[in-house]
Amino acid sequence: MNGDVKSPLERFYVPISNERRIWTLKVRSKKPDALPIVLIHGFGGAAGFFVLNFDALAQHRLVYAFDILGFGRSSRHEFSTKPDVAEEEFVESIEEWRKGVGLEKFILMGGSFGGFLAASSSPPG
Repeated sequence: MNGDVKSPLERFYVPISNERRIWTLKVRSKKPDALPIVLIHGFGGAAGFFVLNFDALAQHRLVYAFDILGFGRSSRHEFSTKPDVAEEEFVESIEEWRKGVGLEKFILMGGSFGGFLAASSSPPG
């Protein structure tokens, strides 16, 4: 993947509760003071889905993309079979990730299922 991204790219895990972890990609920006953007992939996808967008976005702001809990390189989790409980489990894992990365203000963008989770997430504070 590094060959496709010209901007400085970091790859790391963010630990969350219950010994789980979220796989994260962070693309450095030429404008580090701009509001960061966080990208949430769709169902069955992973953070690498956005790789062709990283350089263009990094021209304007710091970029984060992560594998949703249970997807890609993130920890597996046995989600509830109750839809509202499962939704809360996803949202809480994203909130734990946000705290782990240390983000307070950011743009949250998701595609497909990631868009649903972005709309389900409540802003911090």
